[in-house]
Amino acid sequence: MIRALTCMLIITLTPLYGCADPTPPTDTSVAQFARDDESGVSIETRINTDEIILADRIWVDDIATWTVSKQPVFEPRDWVDTQWTVIEETTSPPELRDGVYSIHRRTLIEPFLPGTYTVPASVVRVHRSPDAEPTLVSTKPIEVQVLGVLTENDSGELNAIPDLTQPMSADHDGRASFVIAGIAIVVVSLGFVIVMLRRNTNAPTPRSVFELLRDIQSDPTISTHEGFEQLGRIFDRLDPRLQSTTEFDQMIRVCDQARYSKSTEPGVRVTPQKMAEHALELLGDDVASVSRGGAA
Repeated sequence: MIRALTCMLIITLTPLYGCADPTPPTDTSVAQFARDDESGVSIETRINTDEIILADRIWVDDIATWTVSKQPVFEPRDWVDTQWTVIEETTSPPELRDGVYSIHRRTLIEPFLPGTYTVPASVVRVHRSPDAEPTLVSTKPIEVQVLGVLTENDSGELNAIPDLTQPMSADHDGRASFVIAGIAIVVVSLGFVIVMLRRNTNAPTPRSVFELLRDIQSDPTISTHEGFEQLGRIFDRLDPRLQSTTEFDQMIRVCDQARYSKSTEPGVRVTPQKMAEHALELLGDDVASVSRGGAA
């Protein structure tokens, strides 16, 4: 046993002293451009990434620029059939810089289900003269992949993903950080091994969030009050980022209302079974996705 732990320590620390300085993060933004040569109006649509997880929100930036033509006007973007939830949208007043005018529209959106989504085209309307028909300048749509957040044996926490937008300080000593991280990993690993050796090998494995939600979904005999009580306890296990999304926040509110109501059958319009099914959809469960369909 001691020999195995020693090997683990050597394997963990050896690469830390040969590591080069960390590579700066790459730009993961995606953009579409369009220009109308006759009016001189250009438009750019940009998002910071084309792959997110269900608990993420992304900003859509639309920037229209022009010089001598009349000010273009953003057409309302059609979000109705996209399954995005619009959290907020702002349009800045025109700015003049180096002889070029610009207007900037920002939209914060949140996905509804895992799947492939489309950010619709951005369109501006240009009136060159009162008698002429307006010109429409449009970018192309942008596809975004929305990933599920839980695995089958997950306890409710989000899968870890790297934060590519977090810059690293130029004077940061990377080698020292790696050494400290390596020592921490070894200490945690040793503690984990000791705990595992002392554990009762017959102890039951905690049930996953998927399993608990499926139990409620498939149980027609569960009472409304007890169903929401169980759902509330399940939602309490979810990562805070997931709890703060629009869909889960609304479901948690319903559960809290039912959990703390004095009535044994609180008056709500949705059943625990339907809410469990919807939660499974949001978490990317294959069974629920097949029965109800995924995102467009």
